[in-house]
Amino acid sequence: HKWTFVFSMVTLALKQCDDEVTLFGKSIREHFPELAVARRSDYLAISDTAKQSLKGIEDDFGLRVDVESNLIDFERALEGVAKQIKSKGRANDPPPWLIRATKDFSKCDRWMFELGHQKMFPYSKAGSTGDHVIFYIDVFETFGEEEEADATKEKTHSLRWELDVMDDLSDIASVLPLVRAMGAFVSCHLHAGVTHVLCELKTR
Repeated sequence: HKWTFVFSMVTLALKQCDDEVTLFGKSIREHFPELAVARRSDYLAISDTAKQSLKGIEDDFGLRVDVESNLIDFERALEGVAKQIKSKGRANDPPPWLIRATKDFSKCDRWMFELGHQKMFPYSKAGSTGDHVIFYIDVFETFGEEEEADATKEKTHSLRWELDVMDDLSDIASVLPLVRAMGAFVSCHLHAGVTHVLCELKTR
């Protein structure tokens, strides 16, 4: 268990006693058993047995299923989500909506994904230009594949994010969610099909 669990347990036990002398000689496990019940967030490493004991009390992210969560519980749950995503890796993330729109829908039906803010998405009720906007982001050590056919052989996730990236938390990388939301594709390779390059401008 974390040291914070022990500290919290003793502190709550003291609050239930008149003074420290009253608590002296008492066993928290015997006299305050409800305080000795650990939550998912109290474990440094949780065993399968402990997980089973919490089943029906807390969900997989440590939120109580029978009690309204407070802000601290919610923040802990968000940390649990982040850890789970990190452990699974980006390769297990669902494909972007752009990929699904172009692979799972015919051209005449893709206008459904255009909601007014997707200014770079080439499909709309008014018609289709058919020209996809493809951004290359300048956050890699090398330019990657030169031929579009070679670049598109990759799966949704590119190993370049792990092996060749200079800074995936830079100002350039922070723009990617907006670029994708507006309907543009993002490529990890500077290939012949790239229409735009997203980079920082050098200043004097």
